[in-house]
Amino acid sequence: MTYVILSQVLSSVILKDTFVPEITPYLKKFSKFMAEFKEIAEMQQDLRKECGDRKRRKAPNYFPGVRVFVTTHHLSNAAKGCATKFMPKRDGPYIILTQKSPTSYVIANPGNPNEPMGTYHT
Repeated sequence: MTYVILSQVLSSVILKDTFVPEITPYLKKFSKFMAEFKEIAEMQQDLRKECGDRKRRKAPNYFPGVRVFVTTHHLSNAAKGCATKFMPKRDGPYIILTQKSPTSYVIANPGNPNEPMGTYHT
């Protein structure tokens, strides 16, 4: 993002006629190098993404009406004598109502399937 802003600023400075002529060649060369650096950074980012995605698991595909468990996150409470490792890690079953995005689902309690309980990420 910084490269885009900088290159826009440089191009606006270079295109003005009132700018000092001695520094203009330097700025033109600098803006060309900045464009090359931006292109190289984008290529490296694409390569890193490709390497990271090679062994990535596919997202689970659920359909409306399927019963699922929801992962919970409990905190320990010494005053109540509760330890996280002894608490249940999942809660449910719940019913999937709709799919909001490729990895997010709206779920409902089986006792009241018409009232959405919340949106959860898989």
